[in-house]
Amino acid sequence: MEYVSVAAAASMIGISTQAVYTLIRQGRLSRVDGGGPIRLVASEVRLTARNRVDPQRLAAQVVAMLRPPPPEMVTLTDGRQVVHPSQFAFHGDRVVSLVRKGGVSVIPHLPPAAAATFGLAVLTAAARPVPVGSCRTCYADTLARGWDTIHPQDDAPTRTLLGMPCAKDRARWKAQADAANVDVHRKLDEMRERAARQALGRVSGAAARLRGEMSAASRVAPQSAVRASAGQPPAALTASADPPSPPRLDPRRDLTAAQARELAARRARRADVARRDGVQW
Repeated sequence: MEYVSVAAAASMIGISTQAVYTLIRQGRLSRVDGGGPIRLVASEVRLTARNRVDPQRLAAQVVAMLRPPPPEMVTLTDGRQVVHPSQFAFHGDRVVSLVRKGGVSVIPHLPPAAAATFGLAVLTAAARPVPVGSCRTCYADTLARGWDTIHPQDDAPTRTLLGMPCAKDRARWKAQADAANVDVHRKLDEMRERAARQALGRVSGAAARLRGEMSAASRVAPQSAVRASAGQPPAALTASADPPSPPRLDPRRDLTAAQARELAARRARRADVARRDGVQW
């Protein structure tokens, strides 16, 4: 990963170093602390620089500086062509040419956002003359691979700088897009698998807890049954260590209808015998 200093980031974005520190505090730029000066991720700096300018307008400005139009010429009476006098100016006792020179020597004087937006390889390919029939985009891609900088992109600003790409460039961009799609689908599959494993882990944990509760309940149930068979209610055993005394039973409430009639008949016979014998019950 490529890193740049705070001063380089300020130059690439076109702002002051204090503004770069403000972006760092806001979390818009990531800092890397290695025990020395603060370093910033170059890709984030370039993205911030792109978002601050209009790429199409910047590309037109760069092209006008790198490949300026030819100077206005005038034809003399002898047939010679010279630069029009309007292309010169007097500076003291010297004559200064107003003809703008393009080429690679102009790159250091480009707007700071140009290198961050397009990369040095694209700017160099746009500045240097190429043979007829050659492709500036292929040349810029070759430079980008050797310099480890931004590769030419398939967009309108890059076509303004380099011209129309060839079939080889379009095939390379298509292969890169397909590889990016495959990578996106692979990451989505990994996310789905991770979510499925997490869901399975939660279900397994819930099932284990349920089995533990059922096992504990199965161990408690036989003990309650044994204590209940000994004449003690299970609820009374589990409520406290000193269970209350069992409730008193009412014989009349627990008798069947036939037993109740028989008990009533015996009592009636006893009452008759008592009356006959003169005994008061």
